[in-house]
Amino acid sequence: MKNLKYKTCIFLLMTSNLFAGIGGLGGGAVSHMQKDEWTKLNSLVKANKKLKLEGTNVFIGSILSVFKACLTPEKIRTIEKMPVLKRVYVGKSRDNDAHKDGWVAKEVGRDYRDYPREKIEKQTKCNSRGKKCRNIYVKKTLDPVSTIKLKGKLYSTQDNFQPIYEKDYHIPDCKD
Repeated sequence: MKNLKYKTCIFLLMTSNLFAGIGGLGGGAVSHMQKDEWTKLNSLVKANKKLKLEGTNVFIGSILSVFKACLTPEKIRTIEKMPVLKRVYVGKSRDNDAHKDGWVAKEVGRDYRDYPREKIEKQTKCNSRGKKCRNIYVKKTLDPVSTIKLKGKLYSTQDNFQPIYEKDYHIPDCKD
């Protein structure tokens, strides 16, 4: 019975306009899904443990979801303000974290996290079995398109997730 519900859910996903823009059953010439359609897909995946999304992470000072990021002309940043934490010594008796070292992280404010879209990264290239090494500077640019894969367990006996669907997510521009 559970397997039938799961297959019905997958069938409805594939035949609905949630995946429009490919020219398949959903049809249409829309190049990417709307924000509310991604929200529906996220809520569906959270409700069903046999489904998962891959490729939804982006680095903005720390690893966050691409659904919480937006683009400015020179940076990628979070849509909402995130807490700014500062390490403060409070003494070992008032320290309630796992380390009990006397230091805790206190929130001192809220701000947007951002990270440059283009950066120069230093790489070491070695020849002759690591004897002749030199540094190479490579310019890396963040791709504003993230390929998100929907994977699922089709049978209860499977241990690994099988790919069901793949779609590009375009990180939106920041509104302010």
